[in-house]
Amino acid sequence: AKGNMQGTEGPPQSPANMSFAAGVVCDVGGKDYNSLVGAIMCADNGTIKLKANTTLDAGTVIPAGTKFTVDGGGKYVIRLLGDVTLTGYGAEARFTDVTVDLNKNHFALERQAAMKLMKGAILENGYAKEGSHGGGAAQVMNGCTFTMEEGSYVRNCSSFGTGGAFRVNAAKFTMTGGTIENCLAGTSGGALS
Repeated sequence: AKGNMQGTEGPPQSPANMSFAAGVVCDVGGKDYNSLVGAIMCADNGTIKLKANTTLDAGTVIPAGTKFTVDGGGKYVIRLLGDVTLTGYGAEARFTDVTVDLNKNHFALERQAAMKLMKGAILENGYAKEGSHGGGAAQVMNGCTFTMEEGSYVRNCSSFGTGGAFRVNAAKFTMTGGTIENCLAGTSGGALS
């Protein structure tokens, strides 16, 4: 696989502006949304263009058939306020030119869901807590797919157990480019388990 697990490419820095104001945070096809979750549920395989830093609430579940791309324009941050789950066939999240501050949480992909990090997408500061299946950035389980493309980054993630960045079980991880750096696991697989 192409890619860099040692971090010599020099990742872009996180945006300095980390305020999270209320109001319009994004649009889909010209329609404004005050909530990223609301935009995700209405995106219908469209692109969500961020207009401000925003959050995803703890316990957010993105159901089967929900497909979307989040474009941060290279300047906005999504902060997770708890673990976020993509579950079921056809649930597919794609990220480009956006930083996702996992904020000591992670993504859980279940039952054939998919996630793709495209150019400029950064997942950082994730943590898989004790009792989880591991994967500081994401646990990828049961027929799911996770793809990292050129120009994407996963950094500063850790796991109490296995898979500092990713825990992959009965699933597919593809890295055609990108960088995984500064990820640690308590038991095995700093980058991938």
